[in-house]
Amino acid sequence: MVEAIKELRKICQRPTPNPTLESRIRRFFSIYLTRVLLYTPITANQVDYIRILFGISVGVLFAFNQYWPGIIAAFLMQFSHFLDWVDGEVARYRKSESLSGQYADILAHTVAVTPAIAGISITNPSVAMFGFSAILFHAFYHDLQPLKNGIIFLMLNYRLREEGKIEIINPEISESTAESYHRKLIKGLLPIFNIVFMMHIICLAAIFNFLNLVILFYGTALPLIWIIFAYRHIKIGVEPYRHFLK
Repeated sequence: MVEAIKELRKICQRPTPNPTLESRIRRFFSIYLTRVLLYTPITANQVDYIRILFGISVGVLFAFNQYWPGIIAAFLMQFSHFLDWVDGEVARYRKSESLSGQYADILAHTVAVTPAIAGISITNPSVAMFGFSAILFHAFYHDLQPLKNGIIFLMLNYRLREEGKIEIINPEISESTAESYHRKLIKGLLPIFNIVFMMHIICLAAIFNFLNLVILFYGTALPLIWIIFAYRHIKIGVEPYRHFLK
């Protein structure tokens, strides 16, 4: 017998420091769907596979280039994002959290936006080039930090093996509190390039029928953002980790 909602919140939902209004709302409702799924044999990974299918379906629906299929696609995008909360709750209840589960979750995130942009662009030749640009640099932009983390991990792993150590300590990166105006401006604009925010923008664009403008914007802005951050990561290098590598 599955526990009551109040008890499930304690088991399945981790405390979140400074939660946003959106996260409060989704956490409030997600536990009810989680409770329903707990009566079934469905796993957290299978929830992620459903999210992947939704992502692909969204691209197909947008490719119809019609209003109501676009509305359905927008609904599926939001529901897929809602399931992103549910999979973690199912995993925590069933004590099935694992690296493969994290990979499935990341894989589901990768198809949250890209098929939508592809579907919108494929039947709109006027924005097809911008759609391709948005897809390409969206992938590049989100790969920058993981790529750098992978390089740093390899360096740390090599050094630890040399010294015969087995544990890895996360280094603390000290950053100057003084920021220039343009850096503050860029940092303030960055949320609009996050996957969740892009999903919301695309959904609103589907409802109010300005999908082409969204593709034009992201197809132009993402290459610029990628260039800025690629340069920044190259310039910074691994100096923040140098004290640990010595």
